[in-house]
Amino acid sequence: DLAVCTGPFALCAVLVALFAATARPLLIYQGLAFHSMAPREAEARNRYFEALRCACRVSDREGGLRLSCPESCPRVIMATNSPLNTAQLMWQAGLRAPVVRFHGLYVRATYTPAPGAGVLVF
Repeated sequence: DLAVCTGPFALCAVLVALFAATARPLLIYQGLAFHSMAPREAEARNRYFEALRCACRVSDREGGLRLSCPESCPRVIMATNSPLNTAQLMWQAGLRAPVVRFHGLYVRATYTPAPGAGVLVF
């Protein structure tokens, strides 16, 4: 199972803390600007982005994507929907996240979970 949070980032940071007690990975797919609600002071901003300390690093090696995650942290996978959001994240938090464009609208793809499957929507 995989949990997904799409924002705002402050809510995703809370979910990272909640998922720390489980083995379930959390995908943060960020489409909103990262400067939204981010504190101005450096110390407060560091606390704000603390949840990303555990984020898995994605790199393109040997013709494929490689995921490396810190051992002592819950699995947090970070991705954005635009190069601008990735650049903001790199500048503000020092984390390079892959850009994954959403395309379901254009290919007419949908997802319907099986009956009884839990889906949490905010």
